[in-house]
Parts: sequence; C-alpha cells; structure tokens
Amino acid sequence: MVLLDTTLLAETLVRYKSTADRPEELADCLDFCRDYLSEEGIRTRIINRHGKPSLLANMKGYSTGLLLTGHVDVVSGKESQFHPKRVKNKIMGRGAADMKAGCAIALNVMRRLSAENANDDVGLVLTSDEEIGGDEGIGHLVEKGLHAYFAVAMEPRQKGITVEHKGMIWAKLHAKGISGHASRPWETQNAAVKLMKGVEEALALTPNSTHEEWSDTASLTILSSGKVPNQVPDEAEAVIDYRTITEEAQERIIRELGKIPDIHVEILKRAPMLTMAKDHSNINALRRIAQQRIGKTIPLIHGHGSSDMRWLSAKGIPCVEFGPNGNGHHGGEEWVSIPDMKKLEETYMEFARRF
Repeated sequence: MVLLDTTLLAETLVRYKSTADRPEELADCLDFCRDYLSEEGIRTRIINRHGKPSLLANMKGYSTGLLLTGHVDVVSGKESQFHPKRVKNKIMGRGAADMKAGCAIALNVMRRLSAENANDDVGLVLTSDEEIGGDEGIGHLVEKGLHAYFAVAMEPRQKGITVEHKGMIWAKLHAKGISGHASRPWETQNAAVKLMKGVEEALALTPNSTHEEWSDTASLTILSSGKVPNQVPDEAEAVIDYRTITEEAQERIIRELGKIPDIHVEILKRAPMLTMAKDHSNINALRRIAQQRIGKTIPLIHGHGSSDMRWLSAKGIPCVEFGPNGNGHHGGEEWVSIPDMKKLEETYMEFARRF
C-alpha cells in the first residue's frame, strides 16, 4: 500500500463506524492501521483486552522514547456522518477531529520516519476505548508497563498545546418509590420526583457556569424514568458528568453526593487530572517547531475535557495533547482543518527527527 495523502487517509478512517457498540468496526479499523504500517516494514502487534483492541507499533516491549497516541473509537452519529465530505478546506464527519485526523497524521509520521530510517525511538499506540474511559486501552497498557520519555495525544485543538486538563467523575443517581396509577398520586411515592430533587442538589455542588472558565462543572447527561404515561414510576435514574480541577474537589463532590436524601449514588468512573510542568524541555521544543510551521503563536493551555493522557500523567510520564485544528466533536457539525493537518504533520516530523 503506497503512502496515502494524510487527508485521504483521514477520510478512510472516518468511514469506519468505529463506535463502542460496533466491535467489528473497531477491530477492522485497527486492522487497517496495522496493515498500513506493516507495508512499510514497521513492527506491529495488537493486544485485545475484553474485546477492546489496541495497536502497538515500533515499541520495544511496552517502551519507547517519543510516544504518539490516538484512538480510533468515536461517539455515535448519524449514518451520513460516516461519509466524510470536504467543505472549504475542512473534512466534515464523525470523528474527523476526534480523532481520525490525528490518527492519520500519526500513521503517516510513522511511515515517513521508517522510510528515512529515523524511527528507532518513536512508537505509536492506537486504542479503541478512549470515549468510554480508556480502561481496556491505555489504562491496561500502563498496567502492563507502558512507558515513554515523552508522549503526545493528537487530540483536536482549538487554541494551543494542552498541558493540563480536568479530572472526571461519572455519578449515577438512583431513586426508588412506590408505583401506582397516575390518577391516584396519594397512593404512590414518585421516584421521578425524588430523583429531580436529588439531581438539583447534585448539580448545585459545582458553580453554574454560563461561560468558559477554569472551574469545576456538572452536566446532567442521562435521565430515565417510567414506561407508560399513566403510571407513577417506582424507579428513576440519572447520570451526571463532573469535571474537576483539583483532587480535593473530587473528594468533596463524592462526599456530598452521599448526603443527598432518598438517593443511592454509584460512582461509575473517576479519573484524575492531567498535570504537566509548562517549562518542560520537550514541550518548549514542540511549541517552538509548531509556531514556525503553523505561523502563529501557540499558547500552553488547560482543557475542559479528559483524555487518555491522564493514565500516563498519573505514572509520571510527561505528556501533552496537541492535534490538528478542529471543532464540533461529539456534535452534528464535526470538522477538522485540512491545511492545519498538513502543517501539523510536518511539525511532528521535525520534532521526531530531533527527539
């Protein structure tokens, strides 16, 4: 297989409907990536953990110097979103920004370095479960001893190099009541009403942000109760997504959730923050090269979301997020900049050659 233009490669990856509920598509997408690298003679292997495969390329066991990372899994979308289209120097489609374009850049960087015999200390890991927490991908590989001197996730960027991001809590709230006919509410205990009160208290544990700021946040993401219009429900559930800027905030939120009356709380997932020293030599080098290639100032920023880099950061591995310019991820108008993809590919080629 010849070296594909990075734009074409990204579009090829977008066509895979690689969502969490389509394991065959996840496997097929990573198989394609493996074959694409193997054509250049790059050593590859796939590790499957509980049905979630991960691709390792040019690794010395689980170690390397510079580690490029990405994930091929995407959130669900409309059928049309898996048919990428180009609009005004952008690729539009599910996963175009998050993060099939970043994966395409990483794949071509690996192939080009190999062709130059310049990839001895550069490895690649692509996973298939980042969108659902990363436990079976990077999380598992870290447990197996994944190590690097410096790691980069080519997650979509809007402003600059992300050197810290928020921690995360997914909390499920469950309320029970007594069911009955909706015309006789005095004979019932409405679980949905109990849950609504509990959700209100749970959301009040963080500031009610109305604009972008570096603070803890809470978002109600799942709400379910009842099956028919004329029956008072005896059970109701909600899930709240918390994003936190300190470990202390996570402890406080979990503690206060346990005090909400008539609500059982289950912590579905908890993830730490990404923290990175802003004066790290590799960050400075990457930033300097990026500014030269992209032609504008690249700030060091903090991110509101979360990524697999938190697993590496927790083990003391220096890591950042820095991918192509894009936006609309998880939404209906997801896009990534084609010109920026090309500039970023050259950025990483130069950075890897100098590493």
